[in-house]
Amino acid sequence: MHYEVPSFGRSPWRPGFWSRAPVFGLLALVGAVICSVGTAVVLATSNGREQQTWPSPDVWVQPSVALSVLTAATNALLIMAFQEGVTISWWIKMLQGGNLNDCHRYWFYANNVWAAVTSGRHFNKVALACMMVAIVVVDGPIMQRASTVKSVTADAPRNFSLAIAQDVMEYPSGWYTGRAKSVDTLSGNFTRVLTAYNNRDSIHPPLAEGCRGTCKGSVIAPGWDVDCKYETKPKAGHPDVAKDVDAGSISVVFNGPYQTGGITVSALFAPQGLMKEMVSATCQMQIGIVRHHVEVTSDGAVTLERKPLTSPVNDTIRTDWPWIETAGLGSFPSALGGIALAASQMYGSDITLYNGGTLQIQGEGVMSYAYRNSSDDVLGTENMTWADPTPDVVAAIQELTFRSAVYYANETTPLAAAEDGHEVLTTAVYESHYEFLLGGLAVMLLATLAMMPLFHGWWNLGREVSLSPVEIAMAFKAPHTDGGDANADVSTLLKQIGKRRAQYGVIATEFQGGGVGGGGSTRDLNSPGFDFGPGITPIPSPGISPGPISPTSPGAKWCIFTGTEVPAGDRGSEASQTAVP
Repeated sequence: MHYEVPSFGRSPWRPGFWSRAPVFGLLALVGAVICSVGTAVVLATSNGREQQTWPSPDVWVQPSVALSVLTAATNALLIMAFQEGVTISWWIKMLQGGNLNDCHRYWFYANNVWAAVTSGRHFNKVALACMMVAIVVVDGPIMQRASTVKSVTADAPRNFSLAIAQDVMEYPSGWYTGRAKSVDTLSGNFTRVLTAYNNRDSIHPPLAEGCRGTCKGSVIAPGWDVDCKYETKPKAGHPDVAKDVDAGSISVVFNGPYQTGGITVSALFAPQGLMKEMVSATCQMQIGIVRHHVEVTSDGAVTLERKPLTSPVNDTIRTDWPWIETAGLGSFPSALGGIALAASQMYGSDITLYNGGTLQIQGEGVMSYAYRNSSDDVLGTENMTWADPTPDVVAAIQELTFRSAVYYANETTPLAAAEDGHEVLTTAVYESHYEFLLGGLAVMLLATLAMMPLFHGWWNLGREVSLSPVEIAMAFKAPHTDGGDANADVSTLLKQIGKRRAQYGVIATEFQGGGVGGGGSTRDLNSPGFDFGPGITPIPSPGISPGPISPTSPGAKWCIFTGTEVPAGDRGSEASQTAVP
């Protein structure tokens, strides 16, 4: 066989700051810095923001996810920068000159963290960068703790609306059924309203919009203008034996078919006992449109808030004076009489105290048992006291009217917007922990700084470089790279000599030919495709048997040998056969 070593031209060596700039490595460093700063931006902008609203309600993501992506990107970019920086450092070191130990360490420390950690007095910038690349992965767990979720309660202005019918006078609440001209039964619809009231069912308008938590405000709806007066009355005194004395009462009176828009609530009670003055309360109530102070929950449930009967704030928008109602022989509807009847049946009371040795409570209605507010120790004495029932009665009438307005509303009813609405919302918000941010940033920025020295001196390189074994073999002038362009980048070099066969194995014998080339060569007798060329006579290698050689035979040499067999008719093709001890 015939082998020739072709010769390729030499590329120019062109160092330069801009022409040799490691673009991808530097961009990786810049990207790592940007991602590091991005973690601070994430924590700063998400702190205090509600869940599912960051960065916007339409497109939202958890800050912890964003932090994970940014830290992973930072770490990946630092690894990219490290790989390119190590390559530059190795070649710059070789340009500056050094021994083979330096050559090895610059490569070994880049590929072995333990070697970098235990480098001792041989510690260098490659070892530092390798250690920082290994350490920087802790930024992920640190950043994960930098953003958490907590519950907070906030009070802020809020607009909300409720669907409430604005005219309850269109719907009867009761009926006149006799000549007495008094309402004596309830309408079917109002009976359902009263049942819901007695069951304390939640008030749910057919539509309630705008409230996410607990909202408070005032809504305009049918209600009552209330004018209450309190007067003192003579004390009840202690009754004689076998005698009784009036101790209190509650009455709710519908003003009748001629004053159909009015209800009178009266109460008499003894707030300081029987031996001190009693108090009389009289409230004139007139139907109209008023502001109801309401509390609305996120599910649309409405609760009416009471206001003091003697409040200086006038919540009446207007008072209405309905038409005269018909009453007599037959059944005739009453718009408000059923409300008064229901309140009278619930609260109408009379209390008497009978002296049978001790004072015995007698009478009927809720007041006798529900409004006594004195301790049990004074039962049977003139020191028994009763609370004012008037606020409860008025509140019941207001709520029954409000419930009726809600009952008669539907999905087409115009919404009543709340005035002075505000919302108390307990929500989950993101909380940033900047101490973890500082820890994570410190690791990332230190790792970034550790990469920068690796790029120092890139402007001294005259071509693109890599740590490819082919390129390094060319730099060391390995025989099997003979003829290649020593200044070419690795891609060009592989086009020139990349097809040369290489195999690591045992050199079986050495031979010297007298044919073409006339030089010495080393062959593996077991290599397929290789034959002794004409005129080549094998001779024994020193210490190697001329017979078949085992890889474990004494004196066997291991090396990389290359070769491309060239047919006899193609002597001009590339060929080489080299043994490297």
